[in-house]
Amino acid sequence: MLVYYRHSGVALCIMFCYTKQAKYLNTEGTVASYHTFKNSGRCRALIRRKSIGNLCKTFASEEEARAWAEGEEARLLRHVLAAPAAQAGGITLREAWAGYQDSPAYRKKAASTQRREGQAAIPVLRSIGGYSLGSVDRIRLQHYFDRRSKEKSARGVRLSGATLHREKEFLSAVFKWAIRRGYATTNPARSELELPELHVREARISIEQEAKMYDEAWAYIEYKKKGHPPNPNLFPWFQFVMGTGTRPGEAAKIELAWVNLKNREIHIPRAGHKTRRPRVILLAPDMAKMVSLQVDYATEQGSKYLFFSQRDGKFKPYSYAKPWRTICRRAGVPDEVVPHSSRHELISRLFEKTDLSDSQVAVLVGDVHPLSLKPYTHLRANTLRPKFAEFEKAISAVKGEHYQRERAEAEAKELLRKLSKKK
Repeated sequence: MLVYYRHSGVALCIMFCYTKQAKYLNTEGTVASYHTFKNSGRCRALIRRKSIGNLCKTFASEEEARAWAEGEEARLLRHVLAAPAAQAGGITLREAWAGYQDSPAYRKKAASTQRREGQAAIPVLRSIGGYSLGSVDRIRLQHYFDRRSKEKSARGVRLSGATLHREKEFLSAVFKWAIRRGYATTNPARSELELPELHVREARISIEQEAKMYDEAWAYIEYKKKGHPPNPNLFPWFQFVMGTGTRPGEAAKIELAWVNLKNREIHIPRAGHKTRRPRVILLAPDMAKMVSLQVDYATEQGSKYLFFSQRDGKFKPYSYAKPWRTICRRAGVPDEVVPHSSRHELISRLFEKTDLSDSQVAVLVGDVHPLSLKPYTHLRANTLRPKFAEFEKAISAVKGEHYQRERAEAEAKELLRKLSKKK
């Protein structure tokens, strides 16, 4: 009999001496050698690992052998997790990160994505940056995330699921680059890892809230003759993101050269779009009029951006974070309603109020694949009430017809039973 355990590159064989022949398996799971034992009734446990050698011990019973083997397995696992990168060979994770930063795949990403990956890299490299790519497997990553999930942020709270998922995506990007360069053969970050659940924002912006935010945005840009005049770009920018579902950051970076008022379109090039694919924003007639006025204003001010801020005498993409928080607070809108909620809301309304297919909605809002719309489709149950009522009406009619037929059959059977008794 052969009992074989394998854990993080540790090959563990427990062989019982009443077997005639047993196979030693190496860390890749292939046959290494054959050994024959006499039927002495004793049990021998053997552990083979390339970096350690053979550990072999004989016991009087199977229970003793199994207990020893399980204890040694746990000890060896700790040894594997603590082993330096030099033992495994190959480039380290830190060296792979440096190479990935010089690659075209990294350079073509948006600056915000590069910043997020850089932030995610700090704790990962601090913990396992010295390990070789070959030694960073699923077991090691799960061990890292288990330990990382127990850490607390500077504010004294547990790290969010989004933080750990960003670190996982960073690791996945580095391994994808390493696979293309031949430094790795698998991507352990794409394996089944247990991570805290992501907190999906489900905040919606009702029509009443939107109207109050419009009023507060208009009041915000009015000059009260105190201090510096406010930036009037808030109101048209707010109208634009609510009406087109454009990502707020992308809307703030739109350049005048991208606007085609004749065709009522805005062409976002690859460099200006999150997915690095060109996108066309369709403008409704009212929206096109607003954009036309904004183009005239930006041209008059000398800005190349459609919505802009000024800093040190230079034009920058519009900075909307602080004004958004201000109008939300004044309108009584909860803090969980963030600028990106405007995109959530438009996509949800398209699903609720139109018969557009998923692919058509994806094209309108600039998503590459319909599956990427899943986080946005927060359909309110009440909007489905009419369709559910139609279903209930139809199924009730079928049930009624069925019950009437059964009742008629039951009455006929009862009549026959009574007639047979009279006879």
